[in-house]
Amino acid sequence: MKEIASIELVRMNNGAHFQFVKTVGTRVEQEDVIVNNNLAKKAVEAFLAAIKEEDRCLALSQKSLLTDDIATADRERDTLFSGYRAAVKGFLNMPVPDMAKAAKELLQDLKDYRIDPDMQLERETGLITNLVQDCEKKYAAQVTKLGLTPYITALKAANAKVESLLVERTEHKAEQVLGALRKARTATDETYRMVVKTVNALALLSATPDYDAFIDFMNELITRYKQEVLASGKKPAPGPSSAKGQLARLIPAFETAQGLAAGTLSYAGHTAKLLDGTKLYLLYLNGNADNFVWVKIDGDRLAKVDYVAGAGKPGGVK
Repeated sequence: MKEIASIELVRMNNGAHFQFVKTVGTRVEQEDVIVNNNLAKKAVEAFLAAIKEEDRCLALSQKSLLTDDIATADRERDTLFSGYRAAVKGFLNMPVPDMAKAAKELLQDLKDYRIDPDMQLERETGLITNLVQDCEKKYAAQVTKLGLTPYITALKAANAKVESLLVERTEHKAEQVLGALRKARTATDETYRMVVKTVNALALLSATPDYDAFIDFMNELITRYKQEVLASGKKPAPGPSSAKGQLARLIPAFETAQGLAAGTLSYAGHTAKLLDGTKLYLLYLNGNADNFVWVKIDGDRLAKVDYVAGAGKPGGVK
């Protein structure tokens, strides 16, 4: 007699877990011999409802309710930054030599930071913090001479607002969202096991091949996940090909968490290593080598790392 094999769903990372149960849910809905049985129908309905809730919690874990507020604050900040940059450029051709000189010095400071409003949020926030500090100290006289102090004051406040919202979003996720996802996963696992038990029992009692196609599909799926997701034993450190696969799988969730559009980030094969041996991976934004973020693989997610490579190297200072 055929029966569906067991699998340890609890060992899967969040992305793999949802993909597995979603695949099972889509297939079981197509099995008339199962959904037309009253007992099995109840088990399937409970399973599908649990999948829907897990999907909701997973999406929430990847996009905080604060994401829209952050996007609005970021746009306001970018408008102020663009206005300041345009104002500095406008003074370059002033007929008053000291004002033109002051503008030239401020423009060079802007060029040194190479701030791009489309860059990764935390990186832009850090660079603008440094720019504002320059304008308040090193170039305070130039800013005052050109009457640009109101721009700097407003830009500083807008940047602080973005930074505060980013911290709040991180705390919100850690304290609320991930707990809800764990609860949803547990419910999905319980309803999945009930579906498996019900189908196995029906296959045994019917003594017909009616359930064979579904059981074969399930066992093939389970075998693949055991080999590719739950492989046991100590593994060597990921090589170039396996790391690339992991990054391809984890980047979409990281983009969402960072407030970036899908497909923004790409991996070109550049890596680095911290003193403690942690391996880092360089991701480019929209293929721009001057706009990048360093990350590390942290379990089932990517974590941003504040790192800059040496001068002239990819992901470093120019």
